[in-house]
Amino acid sequence: MANNDDNFIVFEDVYKSFGALNVLCGLNFTVRRGETLVIIGQSGTGKSVTLRCLLGLLRPDRGRVLFEGDNVGDMDEVQLVELRSHFGMLFQMAALFDSLTVGENVAFGVEARKGKKPEEIKRIVSDTLRAVGLPGIEDKMPAELSGGMKKRVGLARAVAPGPEVILYDEPTTGLDPIMADAINNLILRTQELYNVTSIVVTHDLTSAYKVGDRIIMLHQGQVVGDGTPEEIQQSSDPMIQQFIHGSAEGPIKAIM
Repeated sequence: MANNDDNFIVFEDVYKSFGALNVLCGLNFTVRRGETLVIIGQSGTGKSVTLRCLLGLLRPDRGRVLFEGDNVGDMDEVQLVELRSHFGMLFQMAALFDSLTVGENVAFGVEARKGKKPEEIKRIVSDTLRAVGLPGIEDKMPAELSGGMKKRVGLARAVAPGPEVILYDEPTTGLDPIMADAINNLILRTQELYNVTSIVVTHDLTSAYKVGDRIIMLHQGQVVGDGTPEEIQQSSDPMIQQFIHGSAEGPIKAIM
């Protein structure tokens, strides 16, 4: 794959509809290698669909999604498997396998990559759990963990295979403010330790301002704001101001 740090990931005039429901309506943005991009916006405005198009789980109706210059929409299943090996994902509710131990959960993605010996997998699991602040819990079951611990194990599972990109889907949802800040710190530490590119989908503006190098705001399937956390907070756009202040009054209509 071609290497272009400024256009590592590109959404180019992407449209996606489901029947009469238009979700993405000419979506354009880029992600630079090594940055943390945060995506904010109302529920139903296309944030999760954006991630699915990036992973090739959905194909755009029009436009292109490029990863290192290659069009994801043109990839066959073998190529998509290769593409997805570049990504790790922390799901909203961690999505751990209840029947597997913590160690087996973290090892899951590593074992899918050929050529790893059992002792090497064990070391990777141990090192990754230590990196997320949970050393020595390999034998615990998910049911024994708090919500914050599950999030950290989920992040360890995402990081362990060594991806280039980590996708975070609402990483602080369901957590108290103190644990949410601990997860934000962990996202920053993960960026520092592994030098990954990160895309964070969140409604938590405190988290967005803390972890984001850049923030884009989606509305009706398009980017209506793109800037640093400071630029987004100081934007004069009434839609951005309405969203970040959580006001029901303004150009954005509440979806009931």
